Amino acid sequence: MDSPRDFKSSPFYKENSTVYILHMQRNISQKSIRQTVIYGISQFIADFGGYLGLLLGASILSIYDNIVGFIVSKFSSKPKSAVVSDI
Repeated sequence: MDSPRDFKSSPFYKENSTVYILHMQRNISQKSIRQTVIYGISQFIADFGGYLGLLLGASILSIYDNIVGFIVSKFSSKPKSAVVSDI
């Protein structure tokens, strides 16, 4: 089997290889990370309550609409007729 040195000296390796040069600094300084609150608890509660009210309002209106539709369909004086298509 060929040794790695033989492979590195091959023409294929010389034409198709990529060399990366990585420079490292000797003086690595310490980074400090400071966290600040952008979205406070009061803003979160206000937004959560707004979304909750929007969803509850939509669901209450849909329940009301379903109940009214059911009552109107049950107590309507018009008889339901089947629609027959002549196609």
